[in-house]
Amino acid sequence: MRPFIDGIIVVEGTNDASLIDSLVDSELVVLNGCELRNLKYLKLAAKLTNIYLFTDPDEEGKRINLILFSELKKEISLGFRRTTNNRMELLAVIAALK
Repeated sequence: MRPFIDGIIVVEGTNDASLIDSLVDSELVVLNGCELRNLKYLKLAAKLTNIYLFTDPDEEGKRINLILFSELKKEISLGFRRTTNNRMELLAVIAALK
């Protein structure tokens, strides 16, 4: 049985979503790269629940972080300056389980 995470987990792509979905039970929002068509939904949801944003450490991920951080005004943490996509995807699951 997968542990339940109260809140919404936001990821960049379907591969990220598949990994997280296999490990935890939570609502998932997939951005499909830099498409931010879910921004209005996330703004409303942020008033009611926690939003957990996990992106890759590349330029696209940084862009998404900047846009969502400025729009949602939430704390972004557990980032690393020198890292890999695999490390960040695993960190997402570990942070969600804590």
